[in-house]
Amino acid sequence: MVTVEEVRRAQRAEGPATIMAIGTATPPNCVDQSTYPDYYFRITNSEHKTELKEKFKRMCEKSMIKKRYMYLTEEILKENPNVCAYMAPSLDARQDIVVVEVPKLGKEAATKAIKEWGQPKSKITHLVEAKLALKPEKLRATRQVLAEYGNMSSACVLFILDEMRRKSAEEGLKTTGEGLEWGVLFGFGPGLTVETVVLHSIATN
Repeated sequence: MVTVEEVRRAQRAEGPATIMAIGTATPPNCVDQSTYPDYYFRITNSEHKTELKEKFKRMCEKSMIKKRYMYLTEEILKENPNVCAYMAPSLDARQDIVVVEVPKLGKEAATKAIKEWGQPKSKITHLVEAKLALKPEKLRATRQVLAEYGNMSSACVLFILDEMRRKSAEEGLKTTGEGLEWGVLFGFGPGLTVETVVLHSIATN
């Protein structure tokens, strides 16, 4: 029986890693650092705190930062005044922004990286298959979910595991991992990051 440690050793690559492309993305609202103290104290209605503002200006000048990119605009802050209020609850408002905007940044960065790479997105799966010398059936569940549902980002993982479990039961295999005891799951995210999980199957009956 293969141990977890043996699986971990087998999945570690030897030799230098290769970065095939890099994609980055920033929020659309850009604020110049030299004007940021005025901007910040104005939108937070704190211009009367002159001593604190001067201290903040000195901090900004010494920070070596020239620009700041952010989603928060004066319009958004007017709609969500708690974001600017000291100790006021603003988690829900911030979370609403994050849920919508972060995936957009991830998509933009990934699109740039794939464009620089110069290969079709589908080749990512093919590269894994080729580099690991996998037989086509090893990615059957992955391709099935991609064909049926499209790219659902991280949710794909659960759909693929469910597809493997369902198909294993239909075909009378002894485990939920297509008859095998151990497996490795690779997840690819924005910016072409990779996450790896070692899987241990259970009996189908």
